[in-house]
Amino acid sequence: MGKRIFLCLLAVVLLGVLVTAFLAVNSLSVSIGPCLVADNGSVLLIRENSPIVLSLQGGAEFPVGLSDGDRLLVLHDGIQESYPGGTGAYFILRLGHGSPADIPDAVTGELRELGWIS
Repeated sequence: MGKRIFLCLLAVVLLGVLVTAFLAVNSLSVSIGPCLVADNGSVLLIRENSPIVLSLQGGAEFPVGLSDGDRLLVLHDGIQESYPGGTGAYFILRLGHGSPADIPDAVTGELRELGWIS
């Protein structure tokens, strides 16, 4: 039994190393945060109090029924230095439902001033 547990742990560690190497070679990152659906239908990920516009890449799809505050895990490219930032999203997973209250007031205020939300 102990050998089986050791082999399982070794497999998990090796998988982690392979995934990390894949992300590094392909210049991809993983981010987690609440989302905001803009008035024009764009989906923004809020990461470290900064909004990032997600552009679908490589067959990625947004989760069905996405709403403001839902917590997302996103596999993405580098983030453009603009406001709001932008990135190509290759994989999007909803980790849980949320509410608009999960988005910082400062972010919603700035996006409202820029016309992204009403």
